[in-house]
Amino acid sequence: MTGGGDVLSAFLQVLFQNLFTLLSEIYGADEELRNLKDNLSTIQAVLRDAEERPPADEAVKLWLNDLRGLAYKATDVLDEFATEVERRRLIPYARVRNSLSFINPTRGLFWLRMSHKIKPIANELDVIIKRRNLRVGDGMTNREERGDHRESSSLLNPSLPLGRESDKQRIVELLVSSHMESGGNISVVAIHGMCGIGKTTLTQLVYDDEAIKKHFELTLWIHVSYDFNVNKLTKAMIESMDSCAYPLDYLDNLQKHLKEKLAGKRYLLVLDDVWNDDPVEWERLRVPLLYGAKGSKILVTTRIEVVADIISTSSPYYLQGLSDDDCWSLFCRYAFARDQQNFSDLDDIGREIVNKCKGSPLAAIALGHRLSRVADRSKWEAILQGEDWEFSGENSDISRAVRPSYQQLPSYLKPCFAYCSLIPKGYEFEKEFVVQLWMAQHFIQPRGEELIEDIAGSYFDTLVQRSFFQFSHFDYSSGQPRYTMHNLIHNYAQRVAAEDCCILQLGRRPNDPAKTRHLSLIGNQFVRDDSTQSNLSNRKESMFEDIYKCRGLYTLLLAGGYRTYEMRIPNKLAKRLKRLRTLDLSHSSLTMLPKSIGTLKHLRCLQLRNTNITRLPESVGCLYNLQILGLRNCDIVELPWNTRNLRKLRHLDLRLDDDSVLGTEGAKSRVHNLRSMPPEIGLLTELQTLSRFVVATYKSGISELKDLNDLHGELLISNLHLVLDAAEALEANLAGKRYIHRLELRWSYSRGVHDEKVLDSLQPHTNLRELRIVGYGGASFPDWICHSSFSNLVILSLSDCGKCEVLPPLGQMPVLKELYVKGMDSVKRVDCSFCGHDGRKFPSLQKLHFESMHCLQVWCGDDNCLLTSLRELVFKNCTNLRQLTHNLPSLTKLEIEGSPKLVGLRSFPSLQSLEVKASGEWVFSSWSSVASLSSLTLSRLPAISLRSELQPGHASISCLEISHCDQLVSLPDNWLPSSLTYFAIKHCSQLRALPRGLQNLGELEDLEIQNCGQLQYLPDGLKNLTSLVRFEISDCPQLLCLPNDGLPTKLRFLSIDNCPELRRRCKEEVGEDWPKIEHIFSLWIDKQLVVSSVQPRREGQTERPLNEGIKAMNSFRSLIVIVMRSKKVSRMGII
Repeated sequence: MTGGGDVLSAFLQVLFQNLFTLLSEIYGADEELRNLKDNLSTIQAVLRDAEERPPADEAVKLWLNDLRGLAYKATDVLDEFATEVERRRLIPYARVRNSLSFINPTRGLFWLRMSHKIKPIANELDVIIKRRNLRVGDGMTNREERGDHRESSSLLNPSLPLGRESDKQRIVELLVSSHMESGGNISVVAIHGMCGIGKTTLTQLVYDDEAIKKHFELTLWIHVSYDFNVNKLTKAMIESMDSCAYPLDYLDNLQKHLKEKLAGKRYLLVLDDVWNDDPVEWERLRVPLLYGAKGSKILVTTRIEVVADIISTSSPYYLQGLSDDDCWSLFCRYAFARDQQNFSDLDDIGREIVNKCKGSPLAAIALGHRLSRVADRSKWEAILQGEDWEFSGENSDISRAVRPSYQQLPSYLKPCFAYCSLIPKGYEFEKEFVVQLWMAQHFIQPRGEELIEDIAGSYFDTLVQRSFFQFSHFDYSSGQPRYTMHNLIHNYAQRVAAEDCCILQLGRRPNDPAKTRHLSLIGNQFVRDDSTQSNLSNRKESMFEDIYKCRGLYTLLLAGGYRTYEMRIPNKLAKRLKRLRTLDLSHSSLTMLPKSIGTLKHLRCLQLRNTNITRLPESVGCLYNLQILGLRNCDIVELPWNTRNLRKLRHLDLRLDDDSVLGTEGAKSRVHNLRSMPPEIGLLTELQTLSRFVVATYKSGISELKDLNDLHGELLISNLHLVLDAAEALEANLAGKRYIHRLELRWSYSRGVHDEKVLDSLQPHTNLRELRIVGYGGASFPDWICHSSFSNLVILSLSDCGKCEVLPPLGQMPVLKELYVKGMDSVKRVDCSFCGHDGRKFPSLQKLHFESMHCLQVWCGDDNCLLTSLRELVFKNCTNLRQLTHNLPSLTKLEIEGSPKLVGLRSFPSLQSLEVKASGEWVFSSWSSVASLSSLTLSRLPAISLRSELQPGHASISCLEISHCDQLVSLPDNWLPSSLTYFAIKHCSQLRALPRGLQNLGELEDLEIQNCGQLQYLPDGLKNLTSLVRFEISDCPQLLCLPNDGLPTKLRFLSIDNCPELRRRCKEEVGEDWPKIEHIFSLWIDKQLVVSSVQPRREGQTERPLNEGIKAMNSFRSLIVIVMRSKKVSRMGII
């Protein structure tokens, strides 16, 4: 059975519940709709049951397919009905005051037309029900009888373990170490990971380890599965110890007997494959287990994150996939087990196939088994290109592994999961993107007063916790985490979605376009770089013709963009695909939409992110059902004048990802071209997202924000200089917007005292977490900005407030962690008044940045205003800064750039990283105050006099970089600290010599010399750098030769670039310096690889194979792998 029935079950319940109240108000509709709703309610139970227990005969499948098609038809008709009602409500009252009568003939004609559409659906539904006359469960197999869940045991298959030795050792250490013991006698270690990742195999390895056998007096293995029955599990533990059946079933007797068995014994209990997330049931099971000896451990495996969090007494152990090499080895055991020779030419394609396993041992084994019977390369290529690996039958290994995870999902989550089969394999996605797709399809079931977005968010979190989605990385440009679906999970999603969902790509079309409701398009497969213009046009035309065949589409999702090709949407698309709920054309070069877009009356979600579109057609204002309009990263100039008609709109996304980000040093503000908001946008009171508001005059003033109190997330208000007065600003009611967490207030030019009154009236809600004020023209800030009631404010940025002479006293902000002050040119002094007068000053401040403060001369403080939490301090382009005398005991990072008049520092006892750029020579007389320094960068410094105070014993610097010091001629001998592991000197055009003490740096691993035009010699003694593994020399045209005594024997990477004389002397085999470098494994000259052996050859010694040479390199931290073809580099990777 496909997931289609359950998808319908999920959204039809919501749809009819929402529509019934509205439509039953219409005269004559009540009885018809009630009958239709009653019939649909009857069949929904059958649909849900069919999803839980696949039908056993084809007749039931056909019946459900008919029912599926009719349900879609009914949805379309009722949605059309509701849309027309909404349209009529928006018609100005004067035009339709007579039509509001129930006897109005126009209204009667409309209902007559709708009833002609509804009656056939109701009749057809009666026929379908009578045709089968089914009850819930008829024609279905019983799920428990299918044996989906295989029971595990503690015995290990010797051929399975590969690549898990380090994981095994970590788990063993957790189990035998005493520091893992919790307050009671037992501790719980949970292994969490997706299905098929190898949790049970790893646990079997641990269970069989000798250290475990010696440490524990008693070991037990219980396979739990999703039937968490405390009586059965307790009885199973007893029987595991007694090796015979236990006659009693009462929990009291069972627990007493188990307590006696475990009392005083240090045991290890394995609970494999746990699904229960009820902490009460877990506590019931745990009671007799508490009587074991101290040091007893319970090891749990689960594919559900919540279970691991509930059960584990420490952080759960998240099991990741195998490495590519281990996955390949496991695959080979099965694929090539019969006849290695016949498969010798399949290694390359085999590795590509294994890469699709994404570290899953289950997939590697299943694919190995399947391909062990096939030696035909073309069939292997078909497997590589195909979407269906191992799902050829209900009882395939992969199906059996994934199916329990799917079956244990609540019914409302199953269509959400199946719908995600539209996301192409390997694509990364944000939570918000998926949540809004679900919302547009009515998959989200209401829960009281809870926001639909919050409910959908909890759906997403559940799928993450149950390993259907995996965290990929945090995207700092958007400020959001990104997720992926493992290929195994994605394949199963495609299976349960069946005909409902399809990914359109070259060579793959929908099997039955009439049944396809959701379609995603991998567009970049239709526009290749080698395509001629005519071929490109043909492909686009063919692509759209394939789309048009799916006339019942609810979703059209562009998954691969056309960024380098002109993208146009044909006018007939809207006419052919009238049922669309979601249209996503993001990441394309789209510049305009056709006017016919306004005919898509069912459309809920229109996404145009990262396109070149600047305007929307006015017909967009006719999309009365639209909930989501995504214009993120678009250079939109204006919105449709009649946007006010979109009363169901919940999300209007106008964000720019690379807009100046609060808390991002050096961020550049991208200018938004939006000129104003459409008039009367304040009527859209369902808005949850309005990321930008551009103040204008006529009907789009700031007072339009008055009733938009459900706005969430971020809000940027620009053009504040157009606000008429404080009263208008107060009318915006920012204090009532409790869900806004990030707020930016931006003026384009100053209006002095007027700005002060406006800002005073724009006081936000105290729930605010981030605040940025840009271009403010007042001489002082209002009192609210430094009030301690803002107990949630974490980040504050004040930019280009040029008339303010004094910083506000912000020291009382209780949780302020980051403060950025930029372009406040009237501020000359920052002293203790900045910290406030009462209590502890800046108790949480960790980052403080001053930038482009051209008049700032002094930053001083005393012992009454210690910034004890400050870790990072930055001064950038503070050209008149002369004095920095604040005592900062916890400071670990200091950056100073463009402050040439700064002459001194106080003690920074905790400083670890110091960067000084374009500043004075003061820094070189201050080493005694930075004894804890580990990283130092000096750049663009004027004439300097280096002192020899920095002796090896006086510093712990490990990284030192000197660059763009044009008047630096030499460094004093023995000036460099012996602790250096990285030393770079770059773009010092007058440098003539390196210090002789360089050869004493016994810990140096990495040395770079770049663009030192006067440097002629390298000092002798570099051969003594016994730790050096990487050495780069570039753009030193006067450098004559390598040191006379050569280079270190451990050096593994040497690059020489644009050093003509050195290049000549290092010429392979014939150059004077060649003997000094022939031992180096990776040698590059002028960006060309010079081929040499992996290991140096002695006379009579043959060259060692590459793999043997690599195995001998056990001290490497990194390895550069070069694949050669005719002595030319074809591919390079770093591992």
